[in-house]
Amino acid sequence: MKSEYRHRIGICWIGCLLFFASCGKSPAAFPAGDEGSVLLTFRAEVAGTGASVCAGEASAADDGTVNQLQVVILSREEGSAEGAAGRWAVEVNRTIGGGSVGVPLSDAYTFRVQAGCRKRIYLLANCRGLQGVGGGLLDFTNAAFVPGADGRAAIDGYVFRLGTGAGEYRYDPAAGIPMTSVYEVEVPAAEELADNEYEVPYTLYLVRAATKFSFGFTNRTGTVPADAARAIRVERVRIEKIAATQMYLMPQVRPNAAGRYWVVDSDRASVVLLGQDGGEVTARDWIEWMVTETGQADAHRYQWLTGYEVPLARAQHTSAEYVWKGGVAVAPDAKRVEAPSAVYLPESAYLAEEDAGAALGLQHYSIAFATRQRDNALEDKEENWYAVEYAPVRLPALASLFRNTHVKVNVGFTDRNPELELQVDVEPYWEVNLEPDFGI
Repeated sequence: MKSEYRHRIGICWIGCLLFFASCGKSPAAFPAGDEGSVLLTFRAEVAGTGASVCAGEASAADDGTVNQLQVVILSREEGSAEGAAGRWAVEVNRTIGGGSVGVPLSDAYTFRVQAGCRKRIYLLANCRGLQGVGGGLLDFTNAAFVPGADGRAAIDGYVFRLGTGAGEYRYDPAAGIPMTSVYEVEVPAAEELADNEYEVPYTLYLVRAATKFSFGFTNRTGTVPADAARAIRVERVRIEKIAATQMYLMPQVRPNAAGRYWVVDSDRASVVLLGQDGGEVTARDWIEWMVTETGQADAHRYQWLTGYEVPLARAQHTSAEYVWKGGVAVAPDAKRVEAPSAVYLPESAYLAEEDAGAALGLQHYSIAFATRQRDNALEDKEENWYAVEYAPVRLPALASLFRNTHVKVNVGFTDRNPELELQVDVEPYWEVNLEPDFGI
């Protein structure tokens, strides 16, 4: 009797809900009245869609806790008369919150800044306490944000490490998933502004520095035939070809030779360039592409962002294993069972070996499951349970593991043989449960 073991995978951005409270502006960072200064106001959201959460209301998602938000604003001074480039200086470095529980955050923030110059705005949520590769805490003082001669600041290259040992950082949704972004904004001169205030005309989005895997299981062994029914405990999952131990804090999206960002189109054979041709291209272009993709519902037009860097090379990608304590019990009643916890991992970039795939940055990942199973007619005693492991199988629809990606895996068990067959539907953004097909 051949095993039929199928699942569908839905991929969506983790940021499918908005977690910032919308209960009013934050106060100005500094007193009003400074000569040549204005009030700079912007709105912040997590990349994705959803409704704001006011103080006292719980978020609907388990990874929505924000314990602190650090806002850093730099101003670029004008260059010299000889044409030298201007310097960047930190104007604002403020942390909002910082307690052990989530804090309500405003939907708009106002800070007093110098007028008539370019600003670089860093948003960092839940980043305190992260350790660098060497083990020391990452530095978030002013010096970390000032660019050097190459135009990059220390913060732009930060890598935080993850582990499972004592004292090592691991993703914890209750403590808050790290989220970051950086924007550049032109603030007009004070005389050009009414009421001495400038409001950024678009939203500044935070992007989670993590990927997420969630799992659902359905046991249909009682139908092929009925006397083959067996109870199943899913004990662990192994995701292979993952950069499991290191993560860039800030996104490292890579422009092409023309200086524009690109995404792979839905046919996975061509690219789409982001940003206006001939105009300035910034991180806002790919972040707003991400937000737009989150809102569309046509899975057949899905695009992949593949042009980005990760701190670990292809040869350093390994496997990550997650164990569900006590196992996930799945009875042979054809009812879908959700795993009690998701798996959070760094973004990865394990490139496909084929020439075409490598050129486009397409990636390959594999997944395997270990279970304990018992003939359903037998008594629930330990001696009646036996191990069944499912060999790794490549996920053919997962072409990128860029940050903020949510991989939803629905697994269907049919008969005994530990073979894994995939039928994959890509549902990038819909918060729906996908039911696997059986019987082929």
